[in-house]
Amino acid sequence: MASGIRRAILAAALVVSDCSFMTDAATRLAYDIVRNAHTLKRSADMDRTFVHHPASSPSGCSGTYQVTFDSSGGLSISCDTSYPQVSYSTTYHRNAVTVPAQLSIRKNAGEPLNVTLHKQGDAIVLTRIF
Repeated sequence: MASGIRRAILAAALVVSDCSFMTDAATRLAYDIVRNAHTLKRSADMDRTFVHHPASSPSGCSGTYQVTFDSSGGLSISCDTSYPQVSYSTTYHRNAVTVPAQLSIRKNAGEPLNVTLHKQGDAIVLTRIF
């Protein structure tokens, strides 16, 4: 009985904790964007650039990858070297930022992605990826 209670407590702790092991590449980037947007919103700064370090596992790209924010603000990450080609997508970041124009970049395996956010009135705008 005690081991069952311990398992339930461990399961609850995993649900409450940062469950990044259960997410995909696009969702992890979106979480970083939201977290940094909230930081920028609370600060006196007008811009914030942060570095996102992609993880190839779980549900990430082990080779080159492409990050795209489409014209409607959707985020997708495509793995270039997998067969069949794998991609991950989300719109979670739209809870905290707007993306006024399509942005896209190709990165080498494991290469970090730099993201620039800009405060525009009460809104946070994703202005650049590099």
